[in-house]
Amino acid sequence: MRPRRSGVARLVALLLLVTAATFAAASLQLSLGTTQKPGPGVVPLVSAVFLGLAAVTALVGRRRADEGEPPAGAAARAVLVVAALVLVYPAALAWFGFSIATVALVWGAARALDLPARPAALLAVGAVGVSVLLFRVALDVPLPTGLVGF
Repeated sequence: MRPRRSGVARLVALLLLVTAATFAAASLQLSLGTTQKPGPGVVPLVSAVFLGLAAVTALVGRRRADEGEPPAGAAARAVLVVAALVLVYPAALAWFGFSIATVALVWGAARALDLPARPAALLAVGAVGVSVLLFRVALDVPLPTGLVGF
């Protein structure tokens, strides 16, 4: 028999499931639009559905027997760095705008999770590029430009 997930992993999965349900409920307050012109509630709803599916998978999944626990120090440091980045992100949006703040957030999170610098930079720039194309260009959603205009 394979070992079950730890209590902390189950708690985190449950919190993610609650977060997904909250996001889904909030996105339904926004217009979903039509298939030709999606409204502002479509992307949050789809994101909430995928987050919910990931949470359910983590909640009911089992840990592999050979899956070791991550080193406590490195894991705790990564969690703290990512949490700090997420807490600073709204202020960075106001000051630096979506593009710069999001590149910094994604790059910092990727580095905290031990991704090398160049792939982290490519991931960050790619994520921002796709986001700008999807939201600003395709869906005509205004993104924060900040004080520097990006």
